[in-house]
Amino acid sequence: MELGFRDEITNKVDSKGRVSIPAAFRAVLAEGDPACETGKNPRMVLMHGMGGDACLTGYTVQAAKEMEQKILAMPYGRDRKKLLRRLASKSIPLAIDDNGRIILRKDLIEKFNIPDTAVFVGMVELFQIWNPDDYAADSADIDADIDDEDVLELLNELRIGG
Repeated sequence: MELGFRDEITNKVDSKGRVSIPAAFRAVLAEGDPACETGKNPRMVLMHGMGGDACLTGYTVQAAKEMEQKILAMPYGRDRKKLLRRLASKSIPLAIDDNGRIILRKDLIEKFNIPDTAVFVGMVELFQIWNPDDYAADSADIDADIDDEDVLELLNELRIGG
């Protein structure tokens, strides 16, 4: 995943729940799908109810597989069971159609309030799909936390060796 998922893009959702995945996101999905042949449509994994955000989250097939492998490597017990159940029950493998779209299930459209417009938000290793108003509110909360700081100054704390 050379560049990862980046940008904010708003797309329409049609009456059947079809929404176009941004072309740049499809390229990342293709790169992260080992079975995707050049010129073919990639697959992806859509997760819901995993993180606490009021949005859907998209992953490459490879990223989803890596999460799964980490959980399967855990010792048997309650934590493994919780994580595995959540991952398996809250993730949907999807194929992207010839028009670059996926179909959002009706229950997910209702739960995440995405009836006619969706904002795709790149987050490098994953992307989110939001209702535009909910995304604006979430962004305002994050922006309020940062105040007037130079966001890049936050990276200074992460420097290794000085």
